[in-house]
Amino acid sequence: MFSGFISGEFSISSAPIPGYAFVVNDETWFVLEDAREMKYVIDQYQKPMLARLNNLSDITSIEFVEDVEVIEVMHSGIFAKSTEALEKLQENKDEAQLYTVVPGDNLWDIAQRYSLSFKDLATFNGDIDLDRIWPGDIITLQPSKPSLDVIITTTQVMEEAIPFTNDIVKDDTLVSTARVVIKPGVEGTKNVTYAIKTLNGFPHVVEVVNEEILSEPVSGILKVGTQTTMKRTSSTNFGVAQGRLTSGYGYRLHPITGRREFHYGIDIAAPQGSPIKSYAKGTVIEAKFSSGYGYYVVVNHGGGLTTLYAHLSKINVSVGTRVDVGHVLGLMGSTGISTGSHLHFEVRSNGNRVNPLNYLN
Repeated sequence: MFSGFISGEFSISSAPIPGYAFVVNDETWFVLEDAREMKYVIDQYQKPMLARLNNLSDITSIEFVEDVEVIEVMHSGIFAKSTEALEKLQENKDEAQLYTVVPGDNLWDIAQRYSLSFKDLATFNGDIDLDRIWPGDIITLQPSKPSLDVIITTTQVMEEAIPFTNDIVKDDTLVSTARVVIKPGVEGTKNVTYAIKTLNGFPHVVEVVNEEILSEPVSGILKVGTQTTMKRTSSTNFGVAQGRLTSGYGYRLHPITGRREFHYGIDIAAPQGSPIKSYAKGTVIEAKFSSGYGYYVVVNHGGGLTTLYAHLSKINVSVGTRVDVGHVLGLMGSTGISTGSHLHFEVRSNGNRVNPLNYLN
């Protein structure tokens, strides 16, 4: 306890003089003599939290979660020094929980071992490559709990693509995996304003607050073979899985990192355990786990076409398995970097990731 605390013993001066009290939930933590000192102490406390923000953010507000006031008072004790006040604020409620990586570890197993969500583990360790951890690396299982929680609200304006649709021309002379662009579509563009709240510097809530259309998309014309594949038959049945489309192909604000990234597939959300079906006949060329995709399967359909199915809770096939259209490859889940049970579905044509919706129509 230092001399600037109201509680406890302190020397009494001959007459009260003006000061500034830092009050938390009606309890005075310390009193400083100068308002500039108080601002310096608060700024230094919040500085590490601000440092975790990306440089594209425009800060709109910084607030304590607790009821914090700075009140001008007449003080008859000994004023705290700014170093003492900052030391008081920096007393953590709980210290950070850390883990040292050992051979054979991956982040998914670490999260499961310590009953953590992979989303939180990825958030707490945003400065490391999630797919490349090495023995001796220090992983944060739980960041320190500061004495006062700080909510920082920022806004970011991102220019994002608006997907175009294709008018489909069916051709029974082409195999089901064939796609011929007769007229290229043109993506539209929009400015999307996001409000991002961080708690103690870590992503907390991401919301879209405004969208401004800059240019409308222009439809294309696509010739499609009519041999059998899984098809989208309704707004909730995408053939390879049934559920709700939660993210399309294109730029988006990543739900975990808060960064603007290109999303190379589509996300279909449904309860865990929902069946995941092969888009077309082919051969399984990958069936394994990665920190990003979780448990995933890749099927080679021939003609340069492959499909990928990620975040599975269970894999039902192995490398070399020959599958037919509609073959159940596994079950939907939330493994890897995932915010909930869903299928991340990708299509690759000659190694290039392309819009899956062009193949499910």
